[in-house]
Amino acid sequence: MVWFTSLRRHQFEPESGGDFQFHEWELAWKQDLLTAPKAVERVIDEYLKFRSRSEIIQLGPEKFTLDILDKINESFFANFEVKVDPADLSKDRAEERSALLAEQAKILGALEDNPHIYIEGSAGSGKSFLIAEAALRAKTAGKRTLVTCWSLMMAEELQRMLRSSSDINFVVKDINSVMLEFAGLKENPLDADSQWYEHSLPKAALKGLERQPFLGNFSSIMIDEFRDLVGKPDVLVFVLSLSKNMKLADTQIVLAGDERQQILVDGSRELGAFQTAKTVISDLVKYKAKANTRMNPKLHRETCELLGIKLDISEHRIKSDNAGGLTVLKTSPKKQAKILKETLKGLLISYGPHEIRTLSPFGSNRSLIGGLFLKDVKQNDQVWLRANARHDDSNGEIRWRSIPKFKGLESEVVVITDIGLDAAEFFNEKNQSITDWLYAGCSRARHRCVVISTEPIEELLAQQTKSPAPIAI
Repeated sequence: MVWFTSLRRHQFEPESGGDFQFHEWELAWKQDLLTAPKAVERVIDEYLKFRSRSEIIQLGPEKFTLDILDKINESFFANFEVKVDPADLSKDRAEERSALLAEQAKILGALEDNPHIYIEGSAGSGKSFLIAEAALRAKTAGKRTLVTCWSLMMAEELQRMLRSSSDINFVVKDINSVMLEFAGLKENPLDADSQWYEHSLPKAALKGLERQPFLGNFSSIMIDEFRDLVGKPDVLVFVLSLSKNMKLADTQIVLAGDERQQILVDGSRELGAFQTAKTVISDLVKYKAKANTRMNPKLHRETCELLGIKLDISEHRIKSDNAGGLTVLKTSPKKQAKILKETLKGLLISYGPHEIRTLSPFGSNRSLIGGLFLKDVKQNDQVWLRANARHDDSNGEIRWRSIPKFKGLESEVVVITDIGLDAAEFFNEKNQSITDWLYAGCSRARHRCVVISTEPIEELLAQQTKSPAPIAI
């Protein structure tokens, strides 16, 4: 028996014409590791069948004594040991997610009857996949297509998913880049603020479009993370004006969003994303994506329990894995760097640095890791974090971002820092809830999430001034 423990059958293509020949039943593969005894029994059964036809070889079952069996067992287990490599686990989970997300393509059948649809679902329900799939179908149909979103990092992920090229009829860009292009600008002013991004720039871009409408004229427009456009009417007017003949009726529109992740909007407005879109696109039809295709069910359950929320999920299409889940670590502000270092070092035993993301409510200037690159550090914990965090000033590989920057994206493991009184005050100033922010952060994780807090999480959740928005998914 020859066992290729790292290969599946379809990956095996021997080029040798005669030196490497085996019967099919003499080979075992990667998937056989899950049922090793059956694999061995199958080889023995097939051997007996094959040799029973021989006139030379005489099979004598009575000679297969317990003593011989013990010697075989001893030899069998003494010669090798089967271990599951963390990289193999990660690859298996990625293959599982890919296959599961493909099942969601059936949702897009709604486009045949409804040219304007809104896909609403909680984190991990495959909304971005559906946006990408709708875009590819539109491209195949010969439609001039725009795929866009507010977040730069999310746009980069969509470009990766769609293998974006220089095709002028298939544009995948973040909204800011599109607005700059139509406004005839190369970049934003150094002192640009929300007034610029949400009012001045989109108005300038709209004037540019009115001068040269043929530069828009998209037959299909896909907007992911649509909730980020709530409260930005000038931006929304510009994007939808890119429609064919500047008419929504002539254009296929697909929007996607999650009401609870509406953390980039002043919470006092209480504007729903679908309601906002419906006021502009009167015939917009909502479709609810209700299957969890991202998060380990154990992590999903523990996140909901911690935050006291209930998401409208009909089924989990990811296998539950007790090795994953949610961990909350309570520490003090002075010891937060030490706890973060110990947490990351522990995670690196089972995960690659590219599978781990450290997130914070704050940007680079206020976050724990970001602050390490703004000053000289001497403590061992801070030195280690600075050396291992990805930055222009280091060769580190562990990426870190703010929760809003990473919204819409995902990682195998997420570690959330800087949760405490400062964060609670920050949320209150924006009329937003810590529940929504933690939900947005925790739901970026596929397998494990660790929250490091300098105050008891339960107390922070109980003291928040804004109640969590109701789920309408």
